Amino acid sequence: MKLIFVYNAKSGISHHLMDALHKTFSPKTYACDLCSLTYGNVGPKKEWKKFIDEIGMDTEFHYKDQFSLDNPGLKDNFPVIYLKEEGFQTLVTSDEMHQCKDLSQLIDVIKQRINTSK
Repeated sequence: MKLIFVYNAKSGISHHLMDALHKTFSPKTYACDLCSLTYGNVGPKKEWKKFIDEIGMDTEFHYKDQFSLDNPGLKDNFPVIYLKEEGFQTLVTSDEMHQCKDLSQLIDVIKQRINTSK
């Protein structure tokens, strides 16, 4: 099993810069809850890094433009978290991520869904 995280952000340096500025100056209108919950201004939050290191599963992180090109049949809204074994199973939807008040709540949802899926 593998966890696949897909950000509602595009790849490329110019997009990264614009996202960082948007997230800093207008965080309430920033469109990627996965980014907002898991990343600070300079990189991943310590709690997130610890969770990823200790989850005991392979993980992949993708930007929506590249992921959509490689997986045109998947039509979920971004951001999204998938559990991939033989196919893709939506683990946490964009709407569910948006309901998370903080990173701890997102981590709890992920753990709960993984345990339910086993």
